[in-house]
Amino acid sequence: MWSRPYWRKAPLALLRRLPLLAAVLAGALLVALAAASSTLFSTAAGNAALRAKLTEITPFGAGLYVSWPAAGEDARSTLARQARQVAAVRRAAAGIPALRAPVVTELGDPVLVEKDPGGATMQIRPVAREGFAAHVHRLSPPRGGGLWIASSVARLLQVPPGGSLHLLRPPSLGVAAPPAPLRVAATYRPLWAQPVQSYWANFSGIVYPPPAGQDGPTPPTFAFGTPQQILRLERQARGPVSAIVELPVETRGITLRRAERIRARFDGIAAAVRGDRSPLAQTLGCSAQLRDCDAHSSLAAAIALARRDVAAVSAPTRLLSDIGVLIALGVFAAAGAYLVVRRRAEARLLYARGVAAPAFAAHTALEALLPTLAGGLAGFGLALAFVRVSQPTGALDAVALRSAAVRAAIGLAVGLALLAGAAALSFLRQYEATAWSARRLGVVPWELALVGLAAWLLVDVAHGGGVDGRGTAAGAHPSLEVFLLPLLLLAGVSGLALRVVRPLLARAARREAPLPVYLGLRRLAAGRGALVLLATLCAVALGLLFYAQTLAGSLAHSAREKAYVAVGSDFQGTIDASDPLPRGFPYPLTKVEIEYAAASVGGPAGAQVDVIAVDPSSIARVIRWDPAWGQAPSRWVGGLDGAGPLAAIVPPRLAGLRALWVSEARVPVHVAAVVRAFPGMTDQPFVVVSQSALAHATARAGAAGALAPASALVWARGPAAQVKAALAVSPLRPYFPLTVDDVLRNPDIAVATHTFSFLRALGFAVGALALVGVLLHLYARQRGQAIASAFARRMGLRRRTELLALWLELAALLGFAAVLAAVVAVAAAGPVVRHTDPIPKYRPGPVLVVPWTWAWATIALLVAFAAAGAVLTAALARRADVGEELRLV
Repeated sequence: MWSRPYWRKAPLALLRRLPLLAAVLAGALLVALAAASSTLFSTAAGNAALRAKLTEITPFGAGLYVSWPAAGEDARSTLARQARQVAAVRRAAAGIPALRAPVVTELGDPVLVEKDPGGATMQIRPVAREGFAAHVHRLSPPRGGGLWIASSVARLLQVPPGGSLHLLRPPSLGVAAPPAPLRVAATYRPLWAQPVQSYWANFSGIVYPPPAGQDGPTPPTFAFGTPQQILRLERQARGPVSAIVELPVETRGITLRRAERIRARFDGIAAAVRGDRSPLAQTLGCSAQLRDCDAHSSLAAAIALARRDVAAVSAPTRLLSDIGVLIALGVFAAAGAYLVVRRRAEARLLYARGVAAPAFAAHTALEALLPTLAGGLAGFGLALAFVRVSQPTGALDAVALRSAAVRAAIGLAVGLALLAGAAALSFLRQYEATAWSARRLGVVPWELALVGLAAWLLVDVAHGGGVDGRGTAAGAHPSLEVFLLPLLLLAGVSGLALRVVRPLLARAARREAPLPVYLGLRRLAAGRGALVLLATLCAVALGLLFYAQTLAGSLAHSAREKAYVAVGSDFQGTIDASDPLPRGFPYPLTKVEIEYAAASVGGPAGAQVDVIAVDPSSIARVIRWDPAWGQAPSRWVGGLDGAGPLAAIVPPRLAGLRALWVSEARVPVHVAAVVRAFPGMTDQPFVVVSQSALAHATARAGAAGALAPASALVWARGPAAQVKAALAVSPLRPYFPLTVDDVLRNPDIAVATHTFSFLRALGFAVGALALVGVLLHLYARQRGQAIASAFARRMGLRRRTELLALWLELAALLGFAAVLAAVVAVAAAGPVVRHTDPIPKYRPGPVLVVPWTWAWATIALLVAFAAAGAVLTAALARRADVGEELRLV
């Protein structure tokens, strides 16, 4: 039996075997990193998606909106009753976390006003809202009591502040009612001409005109007043008034679980409001039959989107983490086997003394316990850091941290058990003659099975198997095939390549060659199963790194390309089509008119196309153009205003276009250029024409004014925040602003981006295992290297030659693995990128981007590592006690 001191020394034994210590630390780090990061990553991604959606819908949209009919004998009694109703709503919401102070609004139906009898009339909507004055741009100081009306109303009706309007009242009992005077106290800039504010989030449907390309009337502007004024005005107009109370939600730092609890309380209040038997509904005077009360919140939609993101991210990241854990567990098993190989003499002595395999396994586990715990803690810390960097807006909660810690602990326990099991198995098989079985197994071309399976997966990806979950609640996400394909292909191809390369190395080593080259090639050619396994491991690890970089880089490029197509440039906003562009604007601007399905090709009843009318004088300076789309704008922009048939830019499917049909009128067309994509395009075919040339062409064809939209888009190039701020104070004042970052927050893009960023991080971690494998290989052959170096020095081998031979051996091994990995990974990523478009409804399609910078940097790092490994191995070999090493062989 072993002595007690031997057991006491076990926890620190690996300090004397640094390569094994590094392997155990690396394996434990990767196990903890892979096991914990999937849970942390999906939770943070969900919370980040929730925060992004809450930022979009604002605290008012995410809060509770309750409305009921304001009824009473007069304004005083109505307001007194309303105060009791607001208090009832506040009591119902008591205890809900993260609620801000409520905001009360009285909202009337639109009414018709005029300045003089028989003159121009306009609709206005009476509104009384707490704190409205701080959220409008007043254009004149208040002049006494009265209403605040929009400047557009004051300009059309020619009513200055201090003037009067007349309210057109409906007849009473068939008798016409005289107009009621309304005093104007001030004017303000229309809300749709101001920057979007969260304060008006719940009223956007009655504030802003429809987006460009969509028909619909412009809503009447608000006429602000006191609650008493609004109630009296609507009483005179015999119109209804709704009382509204909003309870905004503080969205900073909110998590999904907390949002779920708030939503549950909101649902309870909404159910009580919509009924007619609850105390709250009776206080508000609600009737379930009339449905005159409402309570809703957009928080449920934000939660559903975040849950969708979590579900879509969880599936592939959990799969990736499991793959990473399996690879790391393989490192644990290899470390256990190498531990016995390196201490063969000690293991044989213990075996001869009758030490049982379970005792040897327990001792080995004790040796690796502290490094495993240290590596596990480091891996868990790296997982937290990775999540913080990749999801800076995603909060983590105690449940996610606890779940991640449990997964990491289980992975470490399994890894420690595998290490001990592999050590015990190697301990028992020391004297078994198994070389014959390994040689027979090596004759079987097992790599062909892996290559065949990879080819089948590639066909499946090409036929739509690369993306799962399209059209489901979880959303689209990369499938299992996308991640298994490179592993199988790399393992199979590297094995086949080694079968071809090793005989060639043996032949090259027999020829006349410089001594360092001969020694390096000879060692590689003489390598057996361990060297083949190491080369395959390095190829798979580096291949996964290159594959991850290719997929992530291609997705990032394609997503940004799609975003620029959707936005047109860095910023997009909706303006009135008649508004001219301001002169002297600090950033390049252009105005674009888009009419969706406004024309047809092949006849009046032919296929519909979108018409994108641009300003040739400014479009080229504004749009972001990718050379992969086709001819550069400088090649065709000058020809759009030419004489003759209407010049048009078309996609390849319309390359033979000769005419458009607009309102059944034939407009001759000349194709000026063919491009694969154009900003503003949809999934329909498009034609890009000059605005002025289009007007002349349709007029000649007898369809004048058929393509004259009421609204247009302004595209601007420059920093989005600065452009948005500059446009907000310009005469244009666009609404419905859209930036590239807004498009990149699309849920499907976010899911794919999160997944591939996780794959990229895992690729870095797995790629580092190639270096760990080389360390284990050098450590296992250290004794043989020491003996060979000693005999070679006795025969006159110079240190420089020995170092160069070692460096060539390691550099050739790692270079072979890196080149093979890069070629196979890029070849496998090509069809995967083309067939895993996360948002196919956005154009153009994905583009393969090869990470040459990463590839060359990785190869340079490997060459440097080979040099360091050669120097270290040679130094240890020269310092070793050759007599002791011979005794232990």
